[in-house]
Amino acid sequence: RGDPLSPPVKWLVGSGLLGDADMDVLDMNGRMLHTQRVALRGTDRIPVDLAAFPSGLYMVRLKLDDRVVMVRAMKE
Repeated sequence: RGDPLSPPVKWLVGSGLLGDADMDVLDMNGRMLHTQRVALRGTDRIPVDLAAFPSGLYMVRLKLDDRVVMVRAMKE
């Protein structure tokens, strides 16, 4: 269990996307755990509050217009 006072995790996402996108965080079984709207500027550090989630591997899905980018992210 995460410390509620800890800052959000910031993932470096090299999406190449520019604009406002929907970001979903999924576990490795494909279950959606978190969703938020983010402003992308190509390569970004996106703050994601995963304090409630256990350490492990996650998938981040970014959707902008007709483009979808999936990246893996690790929470330690």
